[in-house]
Amino acid sequence: MSTRLCFVSLSAYGYFVDDPEIAGGGAQRQFYLLSRELAERYDVHMIVGDYGQPSRVVHDGVTLHRAYTPETVANPIEQAGQLRRLAAAMRAADADIYVSRGNPRLASVVRALARLLGGKWVYHVASDGHIETPERYVSGPFGRLYRAALTHADAIIAQTNRQQRVVAEEYGTTSIVVPNGYPAAEEVMAQSKREFVLWVGRLEPDEKRPHLFVDLASACPEIQFTMIGPWEAPDAYRQRLTARIEDTPNLKYVGTVPPGEIHDYYDRALAYVNTAAVEGFPNTFLEAWRAETAVASLDVDPSRFIDIDVEWTGFADGSMEKLAEQVRRIVVDEDFRAAVTEQCRAAFETEYTVETLVSNYAAVLDGLD
Repeated sequence: MSTRLCFVSLSAYGYFVDDPEIAGGGAQRQFYLLSRELAERYDVHMIVGDYGQPSRVVHDGVTLHRAYTPETVANPIEQAGQLRRLAAAMRAADADIYVSRGNPRLASVVRALARLLGGKWVYHVASDGHIETPERYVSGPFGRLYRAALTHADAIIAQTNRQQRVVAEEYGTTSIVVPNGYPAAEEVMAQSKREFVLWVGRLEPDEKRPHLFVDLASACPEIQFTMIGPWEAPDAYRQRLTARIEDTPNLKYVGTVPPGEIHDYYDRALAYVNTAAVEGFPNTFLEAWRAETAVASLDVDPSRFIDIDVEWTGFADGSMEKLAEQVRRIVVDEDFRAAVTEQCRAAFETEYTVETLVSNYAAVLDGLD
């Protein structure tokens, strides 16, 4: 009888139904990709949010169990109801192994429930901040519960060697490095047909910092820029940024895009720009490299994840001036851009395909038996 595996990823449901309004971010997309592929080896289930779907439904070989609507403000009584619905969904899944990723508060609860249900628990690190500065995300009793959860997890999966070191130093335990993966592209668009510099992410001021991309577009009026993503910002920030976008003629805000259509934008991009303050392993980097699209990043060094021979890292080391210089260079020099991106795609296909991800993940899961 195959091992029953259950991912807990409330916002992943949008990827199964290709709905950009409810699809989560990179962590949720990774669980979506993983669950579908691992369903060929295991009995795979997933706990997802409540979006009006049946309590139990099967998509792509994965059994989805409805819990509660995520990302809503809840009072203590409502939180108790959310806990009951999460526990009921996990009980219905009746898994041998439960896996959660990121979200320190939810991870703490999932670990406790997994123990009560007699299952094992695996934690997959998402953002570096979740292990380096967890107090930003969870504090008080939940903060202590989170630290205890990591200390006593049946396994911890890190995305990078850096995360592995932090887990050892801060939590006194071991972890296994399993980098993210993504399906390879069958074909890519010629560099001569590329149109714009791309930004993809949640529009919120603290982590993703889309206002810095607007600054970049203003500094490079000769280049076309495109921004994609859902708003997750206070009204005042949203109003200010919307006005700035409208006043920047070389910048287009597309809004949200169905997960199945996002690849078209990477295919057409001259470069992808990351302005995040902190990341774990950005899925957007992989989405760019698979499409032979260059990555330029303000604060997250792409060379942490990929090594090429061309003299290009795409890292601006926190300097907006340097970021603008790199974008101009990669946009203007088509031959140089082609040399960089061909090597990036080759490295991606060697190290970061979804097949490699699934194989590495299965090795971790099988080691728990």
